[in-house]
Amino acid sequence: MIKNFCVFLCILMTCCGSLWSTTIECKFNFIYVHRVGSSVYRCLVQNDPNITTKESAQITSVVGIHNNSKVNDDVIAFDVEEKTINFFPQGLEVFFKNLKAIHIYRSGLKEIHKNDLKPFPKLVNFYVTRNVIEVIEEGLFDYNLELEVIGIHESKIIHIDPNVLDHLDKLNSCAFYETPCVKQNVQDSRERVKKFIQIVKKNCANVEFLNLNTQFKKLENDSKTLSLDLFGAKLSNFEEALKKSKFSNHSSFLERIETFKMSKSDQKPKSETNLTLLTSSVPSIDANETNISQNCSNCCQMDLVLKTISNLTNLYNNLKMPQDEIEKSLKNLKGSIEKLELSTSKNGSSDETYSIFDEKFDNIEETLSNSLSKNTRKLEEVQKEIEISRYRTLVSIDAKIKLIEQRVVDKVEKIMNEKLGKIMKALNIES
Repeated sequence: MIKNFCVFLCILMTCCGSLWSTTIECKFNFIYVHRVGSSVYRCLVQNDPNITTKESAQITSVVGIHNNSKVNDDVIAFDVEEKTINFFPQGLEVFFKNLKAIHIYRSGLKEIHKNDLKPFPKLVNFYVTRNVIEVIEEGLFDYNLELEVIGIHESKIIHIDPNVLDHLDKLNSCAFYETPCVKQNVQDSRERVKKFIQIVKKNCANVEFLNLNTQFKKLENDSKTLSLDLFGAKLSNFEEALKKSKFSNHSSFLERIETFKMSKSDQKPKSETNLTLLTSSVPSIDANETNISQNCSNCCQMDLVLKTISNLTNLYNNLKMPQDEIEKSLKNLKGSIEKLELSTSKNGSSDETYSIFDEKFDNIEETLSNSLSKNTRKLEEVQKEIEISRYRTLVSIDAKIKLIEQRVVDKVEKIMNEKLGKIMKALNIES
């Protein structure tokens, strides 16, 4: 029984391991490669890697017998002919650091992205011919400024980004013939390549793909400013439009959509909690006002205003919120403060209104006196402590709350100055 289980376990591990690893078997030899050299050392793939998923595209090992004293770092060209490679091999640079030529011929390659080519800044000759690639996307060759030769002929191209070749100043050969939008081939002529690029711009940009790409870029911007609900609705609309298009399975969209969903999911708990705190704290001022006794209504009202101001300040600094939510909350806050001033004017109880400050500064005075009696603080630290403890009822959150009535300012400053004077007098410090 145990023996049978061990045999089963070994078979299971072998099968599962093959799902997540891919070995390349090379025949190493020399070959002529246009614009690279007449005797270029290459790896010609002998086995069928059977790369049918993105997971299986990860190359975990390379085997083969090198010529003479050659090693992997001497390999300049990587060639695949009539194998199964639906997705671009990942991790080639780990084994072949100096590739200048990559050829994938008639192997069912479906797509290629700029991050696939990023590890190969020395790339000069790039041929992916007789495959099923449909899209040459924006920025595909951003990291391959040495490119001189590109071949994608006899492929099922639907869209070529109009600007994808503009920055390739060394490009002098293009083989795009027998593709749906271009039938031409240009070899060893920079001037003819320049004219060819204009033809590509005119004939090969698919309007539907460009519109989808524009919508997606707008989504990227919206993700930074919109609330979760609004962004989620827009993302759902985009997904529906993508499903109805020719590019419903194009991974450059699908992968970025998943990235958006994951990032938004991570942000949701903190954002929703903070937003709820912000929007609920201001209305609570009005709700509490009717239940507060007449004797201390102004004091309690002021305390609520101060807490709300503190919440607004912290949340505004730490949370990227939609502008309309901030404006709404600030408007409510200002209205509550105006009600406070009106209440103070009617009741004529200004002493009660600001009595909260007396209590706060009495505590400050006691704390500072105890600290100074031990001679452990300097005058600068005392002043800093006073400033930190000071209630600023009149704040400006990013210049959106104007100064409230001047008499409130005068009253608050008067109380603060009186207390400051008492503290300084008690310490025998000249003002």
